Amino acid sequence: MGEAHTTLIGAVTRALEGSGLQVTRSGSELTIIDPGEPEEGSFIVDYKDRYLAWEHLTHDYWHFEDLTDDQVVVFIAGKLRGIRGERVRRPVLRFRPVLLISSLTGCRLCRRWLGVP
Repeated sequence: MGEAHTTLIGAVTRALEGSGLQVTRSGSELTIIDPGEPEEGSFIVDYKDRYLAWEHLTHDYWHFEDLTDDQVVVFIAGKLRGIRGERVRRPVLRFRPVLLISSLTGCRLCRRWLGVP
C-alpha cells in the first residue's frame, strides 16, 4: 500500500473518531457503517480508484386507493416506465383516455405524475 493511501486512510479514520461510525478496511476500500442504523446502508471509500459510494436499499411507496382498477393499471405502467427509463407496453384500456385524464386530475398523486398543477 502506498504512502498516499496510508495518509488518506489515517485522515478518514481520524475524522470519524468519536462519531459512533464503524470503519473497516479491506483490500483497497474502507467501509463505513452506522452500527445503530444498518438499514441506512454503507459508505465505501475506494482509496485506490479514489471514489466514494453509498450502497443502500431504497423503498418507495405510492398509494392508489382512490383510483379504479383501470386507472391503477395506467398508474402502475407509468411508474414502471419512469423508473426503468424505458417504454412499457400500454395496457388495453376499457375506457376513454379523455375521461381517464379528467378523473386522474382529481387525485393529488396523479396530478403530480401527470405534471398537472
